Amino acid sequence: MKKHFSYLLLYSLVHSMPIIIKGAQAPDFSTVYGQNAVQIADLKPEIVWNYFNTIAQIPRISGQEQEIANYVMGIAAQHGLEAVQDSVGNVVVSKPASSAVYADRPGVVIQCHIDMVTEKNDGVSHNFATDPIRFVRKENMLYADGTTLGADNGVGVAICLAIIAAKDLVHGPLEFLFTVQEETTFAGANAINEQSFNGRMLINVDAEVVDDVYIGSAGSYDVVGTLQVTRQVIPTTTCYKLTIDGLKGGHSGVGIHETDRLNALKITAELLASLPSGSFNIVSLRGGKARNAIPRFMEVVLAADISTLESAIEQLKATYTAVEPGLTITLQPVESTQGALSAQDQERILQLLQTIPHGVRTWSEAVDYPLVETSTNLANIKTEGDSVIIETMQRSLVVDGLEQIRDDVQQVFATFGAQTTIKKGSPTWQPNPDSRVLRYARERYKRLRGTEVNVKAIHAGLECGAFNVPGLDAISSGPTIIDPHSPSEHIDVTTVHPYYAWLVGTLEDIAQGND
Repeated sequence: MKKHFSYLLLYSLVHSMPIIIKGAQAPDFSTVYGQNAVQIADLKPEIVWNYFNTIAQIPRISGQEQEIANYVMGIAAQHGLEAVQDSVGNVVVSKPASSAVYADRPGVVIQCHIDMVTEKNDGVSHNFATDPIRFVRKENMLYADGTTLGADNGVGVAICLAIIAAKDLVHGPLEFLFTVQEETTFAGANAINEQSFNGRMLINVDAEVVDDVYIGSAGSYDVVGTLQVTRQVIPTTTCYKLTIDGLKGGHSGVGIHETDRLNALKITAELLASLPSGSFNIVSLRGGKARNAIPRFMEVVLAADISTLESAIEQLKATYTAVEPGLTITLQPVESTQGALSAQDQERILQLLQTIPHGVRTWSEAVDYPLVETSTNLANIKTEGDSVIIETMQRSLVVDGLEQIRDDVQQVFATFGAQTTIKKGSPTWQPNPDSRVLRYARERYKRLRGTEVNVKAIHAGLECGAFNVPGLDAISSGPTIIDPHSPSEHIDVTTVHPYYAWLVGTLEDIAQGND
């Protein structure tokens, strides 16, 4: 620990990086930190990128955010600011106005989430509970090394910490809300009420296109189906592990409409259904990783005629490689002492996977730009003993559409004899085009860029709609992040400085009353 802290102290003296003190656990500043620092050495604002590098060293699995919460509270303590953590783990940091002149101006809450999607490519040795994220720079794009980068929403966290630390900004009273479990249950956002903070203007920094500002987002449900199955003895213990991998995957909200993102569960079902009846026996299935990500991989253990299986694989590759150039399909001999699914259950599961909807249901007619209104994502499948569990996620910008797609998916499960569990996710966030904070943001953007910012709704879940705070006036914005929720996630590093300037300029305008 002393070694790590000494390195941090030395680095801070050279590079003006904030030091972690009281209230925080020092992360493991191994060689990864220094390697990352080389990748981002030329980027501005330096303080934002230094914080982002530090955050990359700290585990941020949804539901396990205490270490990153401690770090945030430590930064607040370092700057003499109050930090309060609520019962579910959310942290609120309060920063007074930059001058007494602005003390009576409207309070602004800047909000981000401190967890991340933890996806990695098969074959990548990475433990998200302990290992730091490794940066890979490709010109103006910053990736991770075979894992999600965590820019969603780590770059938002870094921006918040930079504003907390800054001494030269003009602003009124600020509060910084760091929520937990955004990528899973929305438990953090759902716990927010009118007592959580004082401000009634809120800027969420979890959007992912620098030239867009969002004033509405989709609500969601999760519908999970569980099928009870019986097993039968197969005449051999020599089986094959069929692995489909290398697909793009990505965010099941913002990427669900893109036709070059195949669903690994769907094409696996297509492959197996093309085999002659009785030529194979499924032992186990495992596919997808996160309910809010389009599944990139699928793994099936099965006994099968190898020549027939290889022929079907080549046909599938010929069909889809042009759509998904990264597609890989491999066969590996494995030993299995577990019985196979009965022929009836095997057929039932394959038909279910082929029947259950995935993708866009409707497009919005309320806006003059392409916007998905309602969609559903066939996300995960796994066998657990004598059960097969399939997880799906529905999204919609309208309540009626959300409830209809939820019911339709539930009906498909029921048709095939599955028991269903329904989990309510994020609520719909209804747009307010007359938002005051939107007006400030639009005017500052126009002064900085000379053009109008794009005002939109988004087919993804943003926490703004979940906050139970009457009179809250909220918008969402952020630098550009591509392919979130997948190991292809990357951030356009050229958008961070302009976004930071836009955000702090908007705070200045609110303080000065420059409508």
